[in-house]
Amino acid sequence: VNDSACSDTMIYQLEINVLPMADISVLPDTVICAEEELTFNGNSTTNIVSWDWDFGDGNAAIGQNVTHTYPNPGTYLVTLYVENDNSCLDTAYQEVLINSLPTTDFTVSPNDTSCVGEEVSFFGTGSADITIWEWDFGDGSPIEPGQNVTHTYTTDGTYNVMLVVSNDNGCLDTAIYQQVVVDMAIDFTMTPDPSCENFLVTFNGTSNVPATFTQWLWDFGDGNTDSGQNVTHTYTTANTYTVTLDVCSESVSYQLLVNPEAIVDAGSDEEICEYEPFDFSTSAIQPTATDFDSIAWSGGLGTFNDPTLVVPVYTPAANELGYVTFMMVAYGIAPCYNDTSYMTLLIIDSPEVDFTYTPSDSICV
Repeated sequence: VNDSACSDTMIYQLEINVLPMADISVLPDTVICAEEELTFNGNSTTNIVSWDWDFGDGNAAIGQNVTHTYPNPGTYLVTLYVENDNSCLDTAYQEVLINSLPTTDFTVSPNDTSCVGEEVSFFGTGSADITIWEWDFGDGSPIEPGQNVTHTYTTDGTYNVMLVVSNDNGCLDTAIYQQVVVDMAIDFTMTPDPSCENFLVTFNGTSNVPATFTQWLWDFGDGNTDSGQNVTHTYTTANTYTVTLDVCSESVSYQLLVNPEAIVDAGSDEEICEYEPFDFSTSAIQPTATDFDSIAWSGGLGTFNDPTLVVPVYTPAANELGYVTFMMVAYGIAPCYNDTSYMTLLIIDSPEVDFTYTPSDSICV
């Protein structure tokens, strides 16, 4: 209509399309642990030709149904952009809460190789948020709760030991290591056996399998101990000792006889007159001997009544004069050494006497 009251008419046709209405569903839940996979399902009215996802952590995807894993804890806003065949748009939002994972590890004592029947200790370590500790020793035994536990394997083999921990949010972490269990048999030898006091004794341990993974513990029975597969020890006192070797859960013992050292003293130096026998029991200091196997006297030109006696009797040879040295040997109880002592006997020349008488063949009374 203009100012002269003249008018005209123009008609256009406008088509109004229906907007899509988008929605998001999340599986298994909108609250989940880090590193667990989430499935995002897009839903919408109308015919959608474009599904675009923004996971709120710098990652995106295309498609109606997608998956995503969040490596880090936090709250993320997931956005779904949809477009239908009429180029109409809609946007849907969904928050997801990603809970933090606990972290765990464990150590083994005394070693990750052990023996059948040996008690093994397991020590769990991890983040401060851990509330549950559960152990699976891989041998069919019941699950063991607790941060630090012990276990004894009854059969040799290689076992996967698994520690599973969880925190207040129900998030899990797992640590797995192998435990090797061997069925060990041990033994040892002693050299010399029997021994002698102050002798060095060598102990050699043996086993049916290499046992470098554990300690060889020795108890020598005299209050002294040592460690190592092959060791030495000196006993200072004669006795019978029980020697014990412990390896893992195995133990073996043997008795070791330690003999005393032979000690001999031939006694004091003495003197006698010619033609007299000498009885060693008359010495100012008599011969003595202890801890011996046998005695042997030697020396001089004469004879002993029994040279194996501690205190024999010696008869000098005719015209045997002057200083005569005797050796007394005490033979040690094997494997002990012998002991030797000496004494000197002075044989003094006796005066020669004679007489004459007159008359030489008869006398009157």
